[in-house]
Amino acid sequence: MESTLGSTTNLNNHLKTCLKRPRGNTSNSKQSELAFVKVSQETTDLSTSVFDKDPVRKALVRTIIMDELSFKIVEREGFKYFLSIAYPLFSLPSRWTIRSDCLDLFNSMKSVMKKCFEKDISRFCLTIDTWTSLQRISYMVLTAHLVDDE
Repeated sequence: MESTLGSTTNLNNHLKTCLKRPRGNTSNSKQSELAFVKVSQETTDLSTSVFDKDPVRKALVRTIIMDELSFKIVEREGFKYFLSIAYPLFSLPSRWTIRSDCLDLFNSMKSVMKKCFEKDISRFCLTIDTWTSLQRISYMVLTAHLVDDE
């Protein structure tokens, strides 16, 4: 009969079911990590950082919007590979989550614009431009020019 002294089976079983430790994430979200930060071209500095997935996720949403990328980019193998090398601690959300995040960002920016327009309605100008593409698809763009105190 094998002795249970010094065995790690109970610890391993606990780690698999512990609610404070999500599956697949072996690092503590509040644990600092050491990283080399490039100060200049010649020198690097050793500093600590804490991984926070929210800014990375927001940056991903902004990138998708600014570069007019498909929501499916998060499911493509090349993009998954790139992120696994660049930021291995970040787990990619699904395209449906990215879509929801984009809509949330749109709604928050929409409310900011509404507040801005409510302050002084006489200080902005709207222009409309329409055109038809070579594929005979019609487009219309509404542009608002705003002059503020700055």
